[in-house]
Amino acid sequence: MRVRRDRTALAVAGLAVVALVVRLAALGRRVAHFDEARVAYWTLEYAETGVLFYRPIIHGPLLQHLNAALFGLFGAGDLVMRLVPALVGGLLPLSALLFRHRLRREAIVSLAFLLALNPVLVYYSRFMRGDILAGAASFVAFACLLRAVDLDDGRYLYPATVALAVGFGAKENVLAYLLAFAGAAGLLLHRRLLFARFEGAAPLAVCRAS
Repeated sequence: MRVRRDRTALAVAGLAVVALVVRLAALGRRVAHFDEARVAYWTLEYAETGVLFYRPIIHGPLLQHLNAALFGLFGAGDLVMRLVPALVGGLLPLSALLFRHRLRREAIVSLAFLLALNPVLVYYSRFMRGDILAGAASFVAFACLLRAVDLDDGRYLYPATVALAVGFGAKENVLAYLLAFAGAAGLLLHRRLLFARFEGAAPLAVCRAS
């Protein structure tokens, strides 16, 4: 069993390497999109002045803070401004390992493959926007919350909270993910209550039939 798990982890790690290569290859060759360029300009403005104004149109300030630091270290450029989304998207397949307690090894590797090479995820991992950061953080939070419930281990609530905080810092639509979590939890609770009702009524039905 341990050998199988190790092989699964190696397969997922290999897919993460592939994902990183796909996302980092020629990352700075494409001309900046208007949506990237204006945020990059505001990031340069913040790096030079130290003053940051909240603009709802550009969503959370996380990328501006991170890129301001990266611009100071490596200089401003198309590659540098897209580096954080590329790294986050490239490492996202590793999150498939958080589902080892629920999924078979084939399913885990398939999930990692999807996270590594899904065209939509690849595109937004090579684009300086907060979408991939918000989505990845919410996905990791979901995985941690699931482990906290399944394993009855409250320690997973801490990384879940940190992941959600990072997601909110990137983009406010993480709130939609929380609503989805709440809706899914409501459906699961309804299912459990429904089955508990039928299970509780079964002995009484048997007695009446006899």
